[in-house]
Amino acid sequence: MDREKFKKKIEQELKQLDRDQIIHFTWRCAVRALPFLGSEGDFNYWSKKNRQGHIQRIFYALDLCAYGATLGGHLYTAYAFSAYDAVSVSAISARTAGAIGAAEVATVASEAVFYASHSHHLKGETEAAKVVTRAAAVYAQNYRYLASIILQDLKNIQKKLGEHQGQSTDWYCETWDHFQKALKNEGCAYWGRLYQSIFDSGLVLDQQALERRINVPKEIREQGAAAVANYLEALETQGAVRLNEARIIILGDKGSGKTCIARRLIDPDAPMTTDDESTAGVDTTLWVLEEDNINVRIWDFAGHTVSHAVHQFFLSERCLYIMVYDGRTEERNRLEYWLNHMKNYGGNSQAIILVNKRDQHSVDIKINTLKENYPIAGVYTFSIQDDKTKLEAFRHKVADYIKTNPSWENQEIPTNYYLVKEELEKLFDKNDKNKGQEHITLDEFRQIAEKHKIANVHEILKDLHYLGVSLWYGGMKEIDTLVLNPEWISHGVYKIINWVNEEKKYSLTLDEFEVVFKEDGNRHPKDKHPFLFKLMKHYELAYETKEEKKLVIPHLLNEDRPNELPDFPVGESLMLRYKAEQALPPNTISRFIVRHNQQIKREKGKYVVWRYGVLLKDDKGSMALVREEDRDITVSVKGPDKTNYISTLRETLNDIFNSYKSEKPELQYRIERYGEIPEKWR
Repeated sequence: MDREKFKKKIEQELKQLDRDQIIHFTWRCAVRALPFLGSEGDFNYWSKKNRQGHIQRIFYALDLCAYGATLGGHLYTAYAFSAYDAVSVSAISARTAGAIGAAEVATVASEAVFYASHSHHLKGETEAAKVVTRAAAVYAQNYRYLASIILQDLKNIQKKLGEHQGQSTDWYCETWDHFQKALKNEGCAYWGRLYQSIFDSGLVLDQQALERRINVPKEIREQGAAAVANYLEALETQGAVRLNEARIIILGDKGSGKTCIARRLIDPDAPMTTDDESTAGVDTTLWVLEEDNINVRIWDFAGHTVSHAVHQFFLSERCLYIMVYDGRTEERNRLEYWLNHMKNYGGNSQAIILVNKRDQHSVDIKINTLKENYPIAGVYTFSIQDDKTKLEAFRHKVADYIKTNPSWENQEIPTNYYLVKEELEKLFDKNDKNKGQEHITLDEFRQIAEKHKIANVHEILKDLHYLGVSLWYGGMKEIDTLVLNPEWISHGVYKIINWVNEEKKYSLTLDEFEVVFKEDGNRHPKDKHPFLFKLMKHYELAYETKEEKKLVIPHLLNEDRPNELPDFPVGESLMLRYKAEQALPPNTISRFIVRHNQQIKREKGKYVVWRYGVLLKDDKGSMALVREEDRDITVSVKGPDKTNYISTLRETLNDIFNSYKSEKPELQYRIERYGEIPEKWR
């Protein structure tokens, strides 16, 4: 059967399928195509840097497709969009490199699931059918035997038969062996065994195992296919325990009542804060839901503007965000500011809005409008100080949300990982005066891991780091032998930022760390200062000057631009403008300055850089002016190598924007181009 006849046949048969059957057929198509991605014995059409991520996204999309029929509504749509968006990139890069047959169908699972999940829209199932047909036609052209299996799949699905033909991997011949070899070389032998068992079972999935793969923490998933494989293998060999960790992030302006609600969530009779009390950076407390054995870590963030750019490194996904809003303020947009903060760094996390009522003044919040743009779990209005009844109701609502939220309810961790986590918690317990350690050596951690029969110490270190249980920076030679309490990191970073700001400076030297931590010498001794110095650079909060060896914090530079800046005439320059649909995250231009600090131009003995902009010069004599103004970032470049230079700066800005976790359309931006734009950009 030629391609066109095959295509028409598929189109005809698909009309007989409902939404769930389309998803089932889609999954079978994609699974059958999967081995061809490794038909050459490797995945070298993907760069080494991105390969693990591409492989993992495809496996995840396939699992989501299989799981799709059991999900419903908004949750399913969100999963589908995420998979579709990610896997499309992976498949396009494979297709471009020449893996045409397999890459053409590698997107099918995510793409069809995306459309089918929108079946409440009239075109949902139709579009899903179209992409399946397009991919299936590739089979007819490239793999004729596979095409006959696909047609048989369709018939069996229509008849709802449990048995299907063509499950054996024998017909793949050497392609299957090459696929297995490619996976093994990438540290993904687990996935090879998994798909061998799926084919051996007649493409029947173990539902419990499927759910376990779906619920691997996103932090682990983002490390790539090999990290997920190690994690799943540990779950299967060591057994699984529910991860009893949840986190609440409290955000809001200074004086809104954040610390008060943090205290009264744990103890409704806790004293209110006094006027002279203020969170310096972040305070962390533990709320234990004893009946359910859940540790709720409460992070109370400072409302001071100077600290907002630092929040990014301690905000994360899979958290409940409580936005404390002072009903007396007239700045209604501040609530949206904090909600945007959550979206940019917290991904799909949800928010509870708490209006701390101070008087009889009625607070008007456009809640329906906000719910269109942000995931809001509820809105509560009461006085934290005076309304005990509503406070108690609020505490119960928050506790119920944590106990039943899928982010924590279905989260599993290998049993031996859990035992290591418990030991670290005891060591880092700041309420235990006999212990309360801030860090332990790698050798001490290795002893704990080996006691619980964990062979791959570095793997569990990475996993616990991404889960936020402990932190480890293996690449930092000054302190790469230590496993750290996350609170030690956050306290140290905020202490540095606040000290520099209070001194009305924007930089400091390593020697000045002794002054910064003079009252915290025991907690942050001198021998740990080099690590904190380097950590500021690692987090892109600061850069180090060559001559003076100073740590410059761009976010604390002068707000005003220099008196004189060079001209960039349209006829002689290339220009870009990023136009965001919302206020930019407070650290966007700061991170850009840090990344290009070696190119900051010096004029009349001073570097041309300020809080919202910088003048750069590359080694070929081209100059660039990059500025943030309101919601825009403009890039102007002139000089002998302006085309390549503006391309480099564009890549940096794109990378920074792509690092924000906000899903479209919450963080939208468009690029406008002026001047002599290269042909490849048009």
